[in-house]
Amino acid sequence: MAASRVLIELFLFALPFMLFGLYRLAISEAEQDGRKPWPIYWLFGTGLVLAVVVWFGLILLDRGGREICLRSSQLVDGKIVHGEKYECEKDLTRIGKPRTDDPGGQAEGVGDPHPAGPDE
Repeated sequence: MAASRVLIELFLFALPFMLFGLYRLAISEAEQDGRKPWPIYWLFGTGLVLAVVVWFGLILLDRGGREICLRSSQLVDGKIVHGEKYECEKDLTRIGKPRTDDPGGQAEGVGDPHPAGPDE
């Protein structure tokens, strides 16, 4: 998925240069033939339409809401428990609130890379 994203972004970066090259080519050909060059309004409108279409396309391609967190590997009872990927918690209303009423408790979302499980 990352390679396609990079290719899309490279294409979007190169698109204005390609359009400008096409514009320059059209202007030079029109001047050589004695015709009126392309109006700038058509090019501006085309660029605007392309920008809006690509913007909506990127919104649709975005993986919105499926963020993946990584739990690091740990040494438990002399054995290595490999890390795992899990879906991050989306409840942002609890960030910064303590997990317990214990005054020494640590606030959620601060310093702890993964939420405490039931066996911890």
